[in-house]
Amino acid sequence: MRVRFIPVLAASLLLTACGGGDDGAITIGSSKAPGGAATFDADQCAVFESEDGPDEKFVESMPDRYRDAATAIAEFGTSMDAMGDNDEGSIDGLVASLTKDGVAEQLREFAADIEEQCGSSEGSAVIGGIATASEMASAPKDADYCDGIEAGFSTDDGGAEEIAALADIAPESHREPLAALAAVDPESMDSADQDALFGPLFGLGIYAEDQCGIEGALAQMLLGAMFLGAGDGMTTTTLAEGVDPAQYPDITADAANAALPAGSGIAFQVVSADLDDDSEYLASMVVPEGWTSDTGFNVEFSPPADSGISIFTSIEAGAGCDGTCEATDWDERLRGESGFLTQFFSSHPGAAEAPIAGSEGVVVTNSTEDEAVALVLRWDDGADKYFSCEVSLEPEQADLLPAFVAACESSRPAWFAVA
Repeated sequence: MRVRFIPVLAASLLLTACGGGDDGAITIGSSKAPGGAATFDADQCAVFESEDGPDEKFVESMPDRYRDAATAIAEFGTSMDAMGDNDEGSIDGLVASLTKDGVAEQLREFAADIEEQCGSSEGSAVIGGIATASEMASAPKDADYCDGIEAGFSTDDGGAEEIAALADIAPESHREPLAALAAVDPESMDSADQDALFGPLFGLGIYAEDQCGIEGALAQMLLGAMFLGAGDGMTTTTLAEGVDPAQYPDITADAANAALPAGSGIAFQVVSADLDDDSEYLASMVVPEGWTSDTGFNVEFSPPADSGISIFTSIEAGAGCDGTCEATDWDERLRGESGFLTQFFSSHPGAAEAPIAGSEGVVVTNSTEDEAVALVLRWDDGADKYFSCEVSLEPEQADLLPAFVAACESSRPAWFAVA
């Protein structure tokens, strides 16, 4: 599956799926090839395209020659997790790891080792992008350049001519990445072009936030990357073509609509979604009318830009397997040491759990002054994947949470039976 922009950021976390443990994840050892390069066997090479999550011992499991690079990747993952949980947090750790002497070179060597021994992969490409961001983040502050960047954030400017002009006053390490951005044609760019822009956009965002003091610049650049990938002619929607929601006759949006508070401005509808881009795992989803969909590893439904609803509001649906992808005891698997439910509870302390009707599964909600989130899981031990529906709202939207939970509960996977 090809990942793009914001999904690339999530995919980059998969690069850290290198730790050992009960879940069978691969641990990259410290063995060295002649000349000092790390060696990778076939299973270890497969890690860099894996859907397993990161292991908490990732940094310690890496060869010593890549320890600083591994720390930078881990800090990147931590920052992206925080952004995904609507927690702006601090990027100090990320900046410190990216700007440490020699890290950019170490990242590029790591990516080259992977590509030489394992072949081209999303893993090596993303590590290369992080290396570009490391070089850009390490550039000294330039007041005129910062003024130019801030002007771009505060206006609708940002076309090829404006970016080219910015390159004229940019630090040396920014000029080539900016030239790549200026050359973008959203009408004709392909997935390889999109992947190549990850590093420049990430690097520019972190420099703008850290060196120029432009609050939220990193998030804005990453979101801009996502929308760039959704230009005309790009296939970003995952609504399943040729799948009629009427084939799921028992699915309605009634429960979700009934749970909406008065004056919400939202109305739910039923749509069909292809959760893995190959029509093997389809679902009938209850989502707000007018919301757009985008795909990475899951299908994310988001409000349109002109809706007045926070861009951090979403419903994300997926067909997950927690690294197993075969019939299993899903309750045991998901609640295991590194299981999806275990990780969710770790990220959302105090979340409340309730049973779900119609199948095996669970409903988890957490509404605090900092977040309003929910997770609805359904599974069948005879199926090779479980169904997930995750809700992210701003804390001030907590009154909408019951309706969004009802929407997830009303949604149905098509690859196993739900009463």
